[in-house]
Formats: sequence, C-alpha cells, structure tokens
Amino acid sequence: MFGGTAEIPLVIRTMVGAGINGAAQHSQMLTSLFTHIPGLKVVCPSTPYDAKGLMIEAIRDKDPVIFCEPKAFYEMTGPVPEAPYTVPFGTAQHVREGRDVSIITYGPMVPRALEAATQLAKAGVEADIMAQVVEKRFSSLKSAPQMVSAPHTPVPFSPLLEEAYIPGATQIVAAVKRAMGHKA
Repeated sequence: MFGGTAEIPLVIRTMVGAGINGAAQHSQMLTSLFTHIPGLKVVCPSTPYDAKGLMIEAIRDKDPVIFCEPKAFYEMTGPVPEAPYTVPFGTAQHVREGRDVSIITYGPMVPRALEAATQLAKAGVEADIMAQVVEKRFSSLKSAPQMVSAPHTPVPFSPLLEEAYIPGATQIVAAVKRAMGHKA
C-alpha cells in the first residue's frame, strides 16, 4: 500500500498451544492463522535459545511481528547466552543429521520430534529434521509425506486426554514407519 516506505516496528506476544491443561478455549495453536496475513511476520521458538534470539530479532525488525510463545515452554530450561544475539527470521535449523527420513516441524513439536528421532535411531533409522525438502525436492522423495498433527477437535481439559491429544514421539515414529513401508 505504501510501496515499502512505511515502517511498523511492533511486536505482539501471544501464548499458543496445548500442554498446560487450558482446554479448548486456551490451547489453540494460532500460528497458521497469522501466517496468512500479508506483511505480518510470525515466529514460534522451539528452545529457550530460540526464544531469546527471535525476540531480539523481532524487537529490532521494522515490520510487525507476532511472537507465538508455546505455553508448555514456560517451564523449559536450556542454555541461553547472556550477551545479546539474534536468530534470523526465515531460516530453518537443521537440528539432527540423518540418512533415511526427514522430519519437518517447528515450535513445540521440535523436542517431540527429536525424541522420536532418538527412538528411531535405536531401531536403525536415522531421522533428519530440515526445512524446505518438500518444496524443493518433492520429486525425489521415496514416499509420500506423512502428517502428524493433533486431531481436528477442541483441545480437551482433562490432563490425560490432553496428553493423548498432543502428538508425541510415538505418533511420529509410527508415521516414519508408514513412510518407510513398515507396518506401524
């Protein structure tokens, strides 16, 4: 609208996702909704290191940023340098090297995918978490991508039902086995 001349340095923080027994009205994962708004940058950290680096990047950015904070991460700990640093927007992290499959995810599913990759490695399958493989190399894939996500229902309030609702390493391992032609 303004030919790229307007700046709106704004950061909006919001909590997202299940994992703290907030039920349907407090557990939505709104990242996909926000990503459909042109000009709005959307970030969702997967580690405490990412959270600090992405927040500093968001504050320094000249465009509006929605900072989606997974509620389950508020109790997470991990190494975070005291000195300022940034995690650039629009770049994927290659978290684990593998040779058999690619697991692509973001935000709160990264730790669960890494847990699944560890289980798969013990069974002789190396999982590889990286970005853009489907977009750039779809024709060279050996099997169709498998989607692992929460069911299309409201998030339950019960802690036991919520834990079953959120996909975990077990569901990721089963999807990898399906993709590799093994019976899950």
